[in-house]
Amino acid sequence: MSKPGKHSPITLAAKRQALLAECALQRINAAHEVSEIMAPIRNVREKVGGNLAIPMSAAGIVVGILANRRKKLVPMLTTAFSLWKLGKSLMESWREHKAAQHAP
Repeated sequence: MSKPGKHSPITLAAKRQALLAECALQRINAAHEVSEIMAPIRNVREKVGGNLAIPMSAAGIVVGILANRRKKLVPMLTTAFSLWKLGKSLMESWREHKAAQHAP
């Protein structure tokens, strides 16, 4: 009997199955690693509220832009403090609005 060739349908099907299994394993590993990376963000969202994904993302972008500018530290800190105060007041008004919607 002769061995199946390198390009025989049986060999190609076996290689295809091996590649599919390897890709599935890579997807599982990638999903696990992404979930580990995103765990701190999920913790913040659970504490603050699940509906704040967009505002939290926007705040993160603003803070990132401010941190990457080549300014002195004091102006950046004053801006961050101002944004923090603005965010707190917005959160309080948002919570009052939500409470008023759910009140009978």
